[in-house]
Amino acid sequence: MNARVAKGTLYVLIAVALGAGCAKKRPVEKVYEPDANRWAKANFDTGKNWLGKVTVVKTSQNDGFGFVGLQSDMKLGYFKFTENELQYIAAQDLYGKSDNAEQVINSWSISHSDYFRPTVNGKVTNQEAENNRIGWQEKRYFKVDWETAKVSEKNTFPYGINTRCWNPSVTRMVDGSQEVAADHVSFILAVDYVESGSCFTGQKNSQIGIETYTVHYKYSFIPDVESDYKPYVYTGENDPLLKKFGYFNTTLAKLNEYNQIENVFLMNRWHPEKTHTFYFTEDFPAEYKWIYNDPQIGIIARTNKLLADNGIKMRLEIKDSDGSQTIGDLRYSMINFVDEASASAPLGYGPSDAHPLTGEIISATTTIWTSELKNYVRLYKEQIEKQAEQPTASPLYKSIEGILGESYQDWQRTALFAQDDGLSSYYRYLLPEFTYNQFGNFFTIGREEPTLQTTALERVAEVTKQSLPAASNLHKTFESSQNVIKDHNETMRHMLDHTKANSTIYYFTPEVLGGANLQEVDEKTVIDDILYRTAIHEFGHNLNLRHNFYGSVDHAINREESESINGTSSVMDYLSLRDEIGLK
Repeated sequence: MNARVAKGTLYVLIAVALGAGCAKKRPVEKVYEPDANRWAKANFDTGKNWLGKVTVVKTSQNDGFGFVGLQSDMKLGYFKFTENELQYIAAQDLYGKSDNAEQVINSWSISHSDYFRPTVNGKVTNQEAENNRIGWQEKRYFKVDWETAKVSEKNTFPYGINTRCWNPSVTRMVDGSQEVAADHVSFILAVDYVESGSCFTGQKNSQIGIETYTVHYKYSFIPDVESDYKPYVYTGENDPLLKKFGYFNTTLAKLNEYNQIENVFLMNRWHPEKTHTFYFTEDFPAEYKWIYNDPQIGIIARTNKLLADNGIKMRLEIKDSDGSQTIGDLRYSMINFVDEASASAPLGYGPSDAHPLTGEIISATTTIWTSELKNYVRLYKEQIEKQAEQPTASPLYKSIEGILGESYQDWQRTALFAQDDGLSSYYRYLLPEFTYNQFGNFFTIGREEPTLQTTALERVAEVTKQSLPAASNLHKTFESSQNVIKDHNETMRHMLDHTKANSTIYYFTPEVLGGANLQEVDEKTVIDDILYRTAIHEFGHNLNLRHNFYGSVDHAINREESESINGTSSVMDYLSLRDEIGLK
């Protein structure tokens, strides 16, 4: 009897053991995460600084503001968790350790999270649930409330982001756009805007009843790693190298030994002893890759030859994207052609991302728009045909010709001024050595000087004044007009000294196209030449060169067609289409 009981008890114990074993093998029922919107804090709270920027990577077809490739300044900061927010805080501190409030670059509303398997009747269940038994500091994960997210960085976009007539309505994260790891964090926010009823934007879509606009903003963060790069520090605003070349610069504000704020100027440049890789975007048109990768005339080959000829160790290379290299990602430098029409976009845009504390360029992007080229060529063929049928000089132009003693076509042939020693010195006095952009251009930056048009006005006033009796009222009027022009110039120069240094844009305007005889060349040649020239120009920006309109008044340049086709000695200049076509 006892044996039977023992045997039965054994069966029961085996059954219980097997049952328990089956319970342990049951799969854990995890919390359902439909949008994968739950990230590990450990990837953010590293105790180190992160570089970050925001880039427009897509816009809706209806035109609003901004364009693909437009980006914010690159920031250096660190992530910090509070009870209700994830904050990205500026790492630079002018005064060092102090009691000043932290400078929050951006913040996102969050809820802290940590899952566990509750115990019921002394047994651990197989169902996950939120652990509310621990404080938010102990929770290892967090979720972002994307509907409340704001793209505060758009205030640092150099131009193109004007939301005065647009109100943000809905913000959401783009599905599948998040990448969260220890070496890179990125996500894309889609923001829907609604046109303000109290403001008329003037966009075509407003006239046809389209009143919404969507922009995709890509956030990209990478850890700030140690580099053996040595910053190039200018001796000051009058550094000879700063006078000669139009480089983009980083300005640091520091406290000197007298406890006063002092500016330190750093050159933005690539590491001079490394090879830097650019990638074609995945959808880059094959028919235009020669512009960059041709072994003879390609931009990469020509740039490398120029570097080698000048004893610089840095080299460049270009590759096809495998799909992981995308525009807006700080880890990669991209070449992007856009064939979609955009009323807000220029012809080309070539920003670079320089480290805020050293000036070392981390990455760069070129974006060029191709959709309007054929239409421009068609329009200007028609315009040239009409010009051949009627006089182009107005009575006003003819009057000015009488004063200047030369035809209006010659006014922009600025190198002709240099052939007259007296006029050359006067002209260069009015066009100081810091000239790297056209004065009055919306994209003009600090220390940019008068345009040729402005100096032409001064020259007209001077020539006319000299031809009049000194005591005449008309002589005094012209003298007064000269003073007004010069006062205006000084005021504008002062304003431009406080403008951010990022002239990285190339517009395709009627002025750029003026004067070209398109009937002498085929359409493909015109388009190829424009794209080639624009690509070189924007790649110059990628290499940190600013606009240099001083190249068009170089002594070596003569715009007389019989002597030279070149209109400038600088690829960073803007040219007419006549000068662009066939330029070597």
